[in-house]
Amino acid sequence: MLTLVIISCNHSQRFRFLNSGKTGIDFENKIIETDSLNAANNEYIFNGAGVGIGDLNNDGLPDIILAGNQVSSRVCLNLGNFKFKDITTNLKGLTNDQWYSGVALVDINSDRWPDVYLTSTNNKDPQKRKNRLWVNNGCKNGMDPTFTEMAEKYGIADTGYSVAAAFFDYDRDGYPDLYVLNNTLNRRMDAMYRPKVND
Repeated sequence: MLTLVIISCNHSQRFRFLNSGKTGIDFENKIIETDSLNAANNEYIFNGAGVGIGDLNNDGLPDIILAGNQVSSRVCLNLGNFKFKDITTNLKGLTNDQWYSGVALVDINSDRWPDVYLTSTNNKDPQKRKNRLWVNNGCKNGMDPTFTEMAEKYGIADTGYSVAAAFFDYDRDGYPDLYVLNNTLNRRMDAMYRPKVND
C-alpha cells in the first residue's frame, strides 16, 4: 500500500500517517517470486519502480503517477485535502503486462498539458520492454484528462532494459530532449552455491 506522509511545522510531530481509506490511493508494488523469477536468477527484481508528480489537469494540484512492476501502474488525480481519484483507465493501453521501472513527465508537444513517459525493463521480449509515452489530450467539457500512447510516433519507444529517463533541453533549442538510462545485461549473476571462503 502507498502511504502518504505529511510534514508538519509542529516540532513534536513532523509526519502524520494517512491511510489509503482517506487518500484513495490503494497501490502496492508487490513482487511475487517464482521458480523462474527470483532474486537468485534476476538480481534486479527488487529494484522497485518510479513515482512521478505533476499537474496532469492543470488545476494547480500535484497529481501522482506510480509505476508498477508485476502490478498495473496507477495514475491518481489530486482532488485536494489529500484525497485522490484513480484515472488509470484514461491512459488507453496501460496494462500490467510490462515491468515499468520509472516515470518522467514532459510537455512533449508544447501544448501546456503534461505527458507521461514510462520506462520498461525486465522482459526477454523486446516488445514487452518498449518505453511508453502517453500524450495528454487535455480536459474536455470539464472531464478528467485522457491520454494517447505515442512513443513510437515520437521515436522514443526504446527497448533497452530502461531503468529511468529524464527530459531536458540539452541543445538549448527550446525542445525537450530525452536521456534514457538503460541497464546492460551481459549475463545473469551466478547463483550457484560455493564453499565458504574463511581464510
